[in-house]
Amino acid sequence: MQKLVEDLPCDVIINFPSAGLQRNATKTDLATRRTIADFLGIQVNELPPSFDEEWAIRKYRSGLAELGKNISTEIMITDHGPFHYHLIPAVRQTFTGSQWFRLFKELRDRVHGLHGGILDLVAQQIEGKLGTL
Repeated sequence: MQKLVEDLPCDVIINFPSAGLQRNATKTDLATRRTIADFLGIQVNELPPSFDEEWAIRKYRSGLAELGKNISTEIMITDHGPFHYHLIPAVRQTFTGSQWFRLFKELRDRVHGLHGGILDLVAQQIEGKLGTL
């Protein structure tokens, strides 16, 4: 992420694997902990013995802010059962206050009430894979 935002003046949307991180949060083998730490952009010794997804998202968003992407939120995408992930749109502060970012907040509020299957149907319609009646 650091290389991307250093080389390109862009805003980013991260697919954050919340359920996967939560599932591996208590593993003690060094390889798993190193992978998690690398993903979060921290040192292995900064990982607590166990953590929840809220801690991981806060840590990740803190890292994004240090890279200049200091305006962000999370949009949780869910499906049946415990599977879920978050989309994290992150932008830099602009003179006008990054006005387009408010669209993500509106999207977040709408999506939080939807089921993943509905989102899949909407995506397929947008991609032209489904027609309308």
